[in-house]
Amino acid sequence: MFVRPLGETGRFACCEFIPVPDNRLLRQARDAITSDPLCLIWACRHAKETGTVLFMVHTHVAVTAAFSELDDKTERRVARCVMELTGVERFGAVVLSLKEHRARLWQSCGDDLVQTAVTLEA
Repeated sequence: MFVRPLGETGRFACCEFIPVPDNRLLRQARDAITSDPLCLIWACRHAKETGTVLFMVHTHVAVTAAFSELDDKTERRVARCVMELTGVERFGAVVLSLKEHRARLWQSCGDDLVQTAVTLEA
């Protein structure tokens, strides 16, 4: 999902959504999905060219949206890798449940990454 910041409010508006094609999913298991890294690189370049921020979206089969321990563990590494490979300075993640969503943004801050909860608007 590609979003645009709504000023400095911590809110973002979705402007484009591109699903990962089924043939680019390398692994689909109950606890994780792995996609072709080239899809991620393409998406980051697209975000940079369009001035948008890439948010990776995934679902959890639950009533409450919450990032899992696995999300916490892997997202930081993915965000750092994405930033280093593509030169983008922000990378987001969204988890959807049946009734709600949670979103967070990773931003480059010197040698570290800062994670912030954000709001997405339709």
